Amino acid sequence: MVNTTVLPSGQTSTTQPTNTHHVTDPPVTSHVLNIVDEQLHDLDPVRRRGRQRRDHEIARSRPRPRSYLRRASYGEQFEGRPVRMLESPAYRVLTLSGHRILSRVEIEFGRHAGLDNGQLVVTYEQFVDYGMDRGAIAPAIRECVALGFLEVTEWGRAGNAEHRSANKFRLTYRHAGRAKATHEWSHIRTIHDAETRARAARNSLAKAPR
Repeated sequence: MVNTTVLPSGQTSTTQPTNTHHVTDPPVTSHVLNIVDEQLHDLDPVRRRGRQRRDHEIARSRPRPRSYLRRASYGEQFEGRPVRMLESPAYRVLTLSGHRILSRVEIEFGRHAGLDNGQLVVTYEQFVDYGMDRGAIAPAIRECVALGFLEVTEWGRAGNAEHRSANKFRLTYRHAGRAKATHEWSHIRTIHDAETRARAARNSLAKAPR
């Protein structure tokens, strides 16, 4: 809108009106007040600890999403072997009879709840019941010992029922009490070395375990 003013001389003067906008501050909302209040509370160490404790309790009460990366639960006793051992030259040349020897000793280790490694007793009859031929037991034990998977900690003794005793075994890839596994099999570096040791042990006429 244009304003016209008549001067005393009879002339007219026009002026443009000026637009004046009044800028007002935005209203202070309750959200802003809550933020300021929380910041003030954080300055108080007592209130800060209380808030941290409350947040921790809230976080614990929330249901956690199921993780598929957690350790698997087999629901029964389980015996495992190190992957590094499964890839070793010694393991790759192990015969079927040698595998059965290790498996049967592992069963005994599991029946002892993972204890008494080094005092595990497995008789010839138990190896036979596991499916081994009696004549293959002694060479297979010597093979497992030569390849570093097994140790005979105490040799058995043949004889009548009163004087007979069985061998005692230790699995080298499992702990023995508080002692860690010794992994003698890892000292064999090549397939050729492993085959040479295994063949010599099977053909040996050394004292056969009982």
